[in-house]
Amino acid sequence: MQITMAHGAIWLCMVLLIGSGSAADVPFVFNQSTSGVAGYTSAQIEQDHTTSPDLAGVPIVSSPSDNESLEIPITGGGSGSGTQEKNIGELKRTLDARVEPDNPRVRDEAVVLALKYPGEKTIDQIVSIYDYLKNGDESKKGWGYVSDPRGIDDFMFANQTLRNGERANCVGGGDCDDFAILMSALVESIGGTTRIILARNNSTGGHAYTEVYLGRINNSDSGDQVEAIIDWLKEKLDADKIYTHIDTDTKDVWLNLDWGPDEKGSAHPGGPFYQGDKHIVLCIRDAFSRTPLRLPEAPEDEAEQGTSERLEAGNKTIGQTVTESIQEAVSIDQSRVGQQTTSTTGIEAQSWSKTLGSSVCDNAPCEPVINATMGEEFNITIPSNPSTGFEWWTEFDPQFLTLVGARSTQDNVSLEMVGVPENEIFTYRAVIPGETEVYLLLLQPWENGTIAERLIYPVNIAE
Repeated sequence: MQITMAHGAIWLCMVLLIGSGSAADVPFVFNQSTSGVAGYTSAQIEQDHTTSPDLAGVPIVSSPSDNESLEIPITGGGSGSGTQEKNIGELKRTLDARVEPDNPRVRDEAVVLALKYPGEKTIDQIVSIYDYLKNGDESKKGWGYVSDPRGIDDFMFANQTLRNGERANCVGGGDCDDFAILMSALVESIGGTTRIILARNNSTGGHAYTEVYLGRINNSDSGDQVEAIIDWLKEKLDADKIYTHIDTDTKDVWLNLDWGPDEKGSAHPGGPFYQGDKHIVLCIRDAFSRTPLRLPEAPEDEAEQGTSERLEAGNKTIGQTVTESIQEAVSIDQSRVGQQTTSTTGIEAQSWSKTLGSSVCDNAPCEPVINATMGEEFNITIPSNPSTGFEWWTEFDPQFLTLVGARSTQDNVSLEMVGVPENEIFTYRAVIPGETEVYLLLLQPWENGTIAERLIYPVNIAE
């Protein structure tokens, strides 16, 4: 069976549903003609689905129980032919294991993407994750399509997809189910609620895509947040239409995170649905309660609270290689960085580190020991004043630590004030047990790495 690349591989080409799953969710398009959806009756939501030209060929979602089964065709290779039966509950457990939002590699990726827009489960964090997976960034290409082996539906673990992407200098690669799994993993890693939908189309085969839970319309917890989020998406993405599923009973709203482009040629959260004759929802991590998303946090609100925050995640690292050069460097109070250098955002700076197992604190004073457990995050906070031209940069061994983010805070001041002392906050995550160090260097970028101050923090990581 021939599958078009635009719709991904045939990872679950469902030809028969054994059992009778109940249809719970209805495709719904928020466009210029929709308003006050919170007041819609179930019949109105269903009517919008049946009459909307944008939803032609998109069926109502069915939700089979865990004890029901799917018959799936064997797609080729070897001597295999015919179909095989898959239990819904078993399939959900497989996807749950692949999503792995608590994997350190997955979590780190999600946190860095979310830190571009700090806040608690905000919609702009979801947009950041989606845009990165689909399009990449200045250093990595976007998603790369690769088919599964013949006759095998291969579901890659989310961390495996990320690691494969690193080797190929892209964000990740695989077919539609791998994209859906990684999307779900990254969103779940920052507290969002996702589900994966399997779709069948008689002409193009099978497909999989992820949705994120927006909230419940007119619910006491989310209020009018859902429709406000929809309006924000339209403006932010320059989109006339936002595609969702709405439960006609509860009015729970799910946002489509598929990779297909809209009528303007743009792929974005809330883009058009994959057409087909059957869409089946598999709830991921359904043992946990659903958490609604929020609108982006406004900088003006921070100013009113008397606190400003400048985020600089991912660009404050000098180098992450293991060498012996640190032992000599830490004994010097003022020096220009020497021979072995790496360039980080225009700064010429030595890639400093140390031989594992040696101690640098014999050559220079060390700060108090930081005790952490594997997987735990910890902060190092130091005073700074960027108006002087000096900025704090960090060096560490990536075998033991990852940099979650770096940010600056100003307490009880106005955002318009300049030259105000700040606190620089570096957040790290412990990766594996052992003893290591964190180095913080106060540098002037235009002085080619001149060091004004150096701090060494020993870190003991327990299991």
